[in-house]
Amino acid sequence: MTDNKFKKFKSLAIYILLFFSIWAIYEIGIAPYIENNYSENILAFFKFFIKLFIWIVPVFLYLKFHDKIDPLSYLKLKYNIKQGLIGALGLSLIFITYNGLRAYLIGNLKLDVSLSINTWINGIVFVGLTEEIVFRGFFLKKLWDKLSFKKAMIVSSLLFVFIHYPVWFVKGNLVFPNLIFSSIYIFVIGILEAYIFKKTDSLWACIISHSIHNLIAYILFK
Repeated sequence: MTDNKFKKFKSLAIYILLFFSIWAIYEIGIAPYIENNYSENILAFFKFFIKLFIWIVPVFLYLKFHDKIDPLSYLKLKYNIKQGLIGALGLSLIFITYNGLRAYLIGNLKLDVSLSINTWINGIVFVGLTEEIVFRGFFLKKLWDKLSFKKAMIVSSLLFVFIHYPVWFVKGNLVFPNLIFSSIYIFVIGILEAYIFKKTDSLWACIISHSIHNLIAYILFK
């Protein structure tokens, strides 16, 4: 590895470490306090701005000032929008089919659309944008610059699993066997999103399908 590549890899590793550390501190130490002491509307907008400034803003600043490139172009948000929409439709159908069958098999095939404003903003609409910009648009692409796509896909998908651990810890979900099933499920979603990102060359495929996945999950399994 050349000195330049090593420096870029080191910068990415530091970024990932800081990102995960800050998010873990927020999820474990700050989010529970906000949830227990403020109204639903305040919670929704607080979480929106927290995720905006911890997830999205640093990515754009890193690309703009560290890499000196156009963030929208690098993240694949400018072009191939039509291919992205087609890819989003295809992957969303897979998510809908799987979750529909799962709900049917466990005898829970019912739709509940009475979701809170926090769920709509941070669990459905905004989640696709924030999480896909970080994990597919940024981490996957950065790793892909240094590794084969297969390796980059696996590593970024594992990172996608691990970012869920702090909130699972708070909710008491870091227990067997649920931890194994949930980790595998999130990992597979990461793999599918990475694959559709590569096929369409558009992050919109990931953003839209991710939000639709969460919508289906909430109305079926809330």
